Amino acid sequence: MNFICLCFFAFFQTIGSGDNSVLAYDSSNVRFIGNWPFGPSNAVAIDQARNLVFMGSGGGISILNVANPSAPVEVSQIKSRGFVEGLFYLNNRLYIAGGKYGLEIWDVTAPSSPAKLGSIITPGRAKDVYVSGSYAYVADWTNGIRIVNVSTPSNPVEVGYWDQDQGLAMAVVVAGNYAYIADYDMGGLIILNIADPSNPYQVGSYDTPGIAWDVFVSGVYAYIADMVAGFLILNVSDPANPYYVGSCFPSGWCMGVWVSGNYAYLANFDAGLRIINISNPASPYEVGYYNTPGNSYEVVQYGNYVYVADDYAGLRIVNVSSVNNPYEVSYFNPLNYARKVFVSGSYAYIADGQAGLTIVDIEEPSSPTFVANIMDTTHEAWGVVVEEDYAYAAYGSMELWIVDVSDLDSLYVIGSLSYPTPASGYDICVRDSLAYIAAMSQFIIASIADPRYPDLLFQDLFPANVRGVALIDSFALIACEQLGIYIYNI
Repeated sequence: MNFICLCFFAFFQTIGSGDNSVLAYDSSNVRFIGNWPFGPSNAVAIDQARNLVFMGSGGGISILNVANPSAPVEVSQIKSRGFVEGLFYLNNRLYIAGGKYGLEIWDVTAPSSPAKLGSIITPGRAKDVYVSGSYAYVADWTNGIRIVNVSTPSNPVEVGYWDQDQGLAMAVVVAGNYAYIADYDMGGLIILNIADPSNPYQVGSYDTPGIAWDVFVSGVYAYIADMVAGFLILNVSDPANPYYVGSCFPSGWCMGVWVSGNYAYLANFDAGLRIINISNPASPYEVGYYNTPGNSYEVVQYGNYVYVADDYAGLRIVNVSSVNNPYEVSYFNPLNYARKVFVSGSYAYIADGQAGLTIVDIEEPSSPTFVANIMDTTHEAWGVVVEEDYAYAAYGSMELWIVDVSDLDSLYVIGSLSYPTPASGYDICVRDSLAYIAAMSQFIIASIADPRYPDLLFQDLFPANVRGVALIDSFALIACEQLGIYIYNI
């Protein structure tokens, strides 16, 4: 069999044409029709009245009923066009900051059947959104703050903006006539007067010592997650002259902040949830923590529970009734990082990072549905090929898995092969009962004539990562980082 599979991702951007719909990212002959979107969790929002949590997960949102926090139930899903960078919930509407796809507005009056109302592409990369009155304030990364009239959600219209050439708007909150921006590049807090949304202007700023990633405003204080410089409290009673009040430096990179009563809840990238006593703003101090398994990005609190968007570890629900001893009560983790995909018949087989091998029904392309999954929590799936009744998955942490997929209701590993040198299997091709594997620093050929007992036939080591493998006639082409293409006569 002579088979060459080349995957190209063509991206045509026509923003300059003035089209502010998502079609501005499609070419004239190509249209996006559906996706299986779920991935790392970076954003979370909550509807307290209905016990709903909206969990941003890659290119989608899981709507969870958390009436019983120890057993969250997925009610439905939203498939957004872009990567979910930020979420804001208000009055049965969910506002999504979707990266390069801008702002989306969804009606979640019926959580089991959410409906998209409208969208607008912003010129930068929508990182965060805050809604007040008839306006949505979008932190648009390289393009500052965009102010969008959302009174007619089917037709959101930008009415004003504030941009600073050197700034990178990361997060935004609104209180009264002021918008407070966590600016990544300028390194601090920027305060805008937004009394006239069509003409916002800067009134004050404070250069924090680190990288301002998130901001929360309560009363006369602004609470800053300042990434490498920890947690800062500023007095903003005079927006033109904010000043330093206090700070502390808990473990990890401080990425998200939520304040309630006398406590600030921090999402710290590599140190989980940190709880800070802020009863004396001049002297905040850590009173408790819970190390989540992933990389924490954002946090919201309601009652005795904190909900942490924990990157590849999904949503973690932590009981904080005792702030000195928080503990996890449950979690929800959809699928993660889609590395490779192989299509056979009406199914897509996805090497899905830490979620293992995932199978999706694509018979209806506009609405792909989950079918089955098989995973090993210690391994990551990077590559997959399917032939007849078997899926050959290149896993990280030293193994090739051979999965019997003849019955999708009952997947099981029929055979496996440990790599001779510890490695992550990045890519795989199969031909004539042989598997060709790119496994980190090595190229491996294995016999799969008997899927139950794959056998190592050949190994070659490289001084750099081997990322890909392709077969052309009697040759194997190996893509090696920094060293180019190697060709083997097979």
